Amino acid sequence: MSDLHFEHTAWNSELSFEKDELKIFQNRLEEVASRWTTKEVMIQVEHFQNNFLRHNEVIDTLKHDVNSHEKELVDFVEEHPVASDHVHFKDHTAFRDKIETQRKLYAELKTEFLRFLTETM
Repeated sequence: MSDLHFEHTAWNSELSFEKDELKIFQNRLEEVASRWTTKEVMIQVEHFQNNFLRHNEVIDTLKHDVNSHEKELVDFVEEHPVASDHVHFKDHTAFRDKIETQRKLYAELKTEFLRFLTETM
């Protein structure tokens, strides 16, 4: 149980960090948009805006799912305080896979965006 809780906490922290970083990236993207008006750059700006929005949506969904699972664990412990120390909880492999996928996709987006910034700033 404590391992699952630790993982939930770590995931929430990681997702919050990504969400904060996306705000910084969005501000930087607005700077690019104000400096460049060429069609090629504006297409890239729109591409990143759409990706930032999509990643924010995915992060919100993942945070909701993680918090819902955490609440299920807490509810179980409150209903079965003695048994919670002796029950083996099913691993949350599906959650772990979703987080790992998000981590990979976010890293790719970040790399692509930073490369774009070096070309335009």
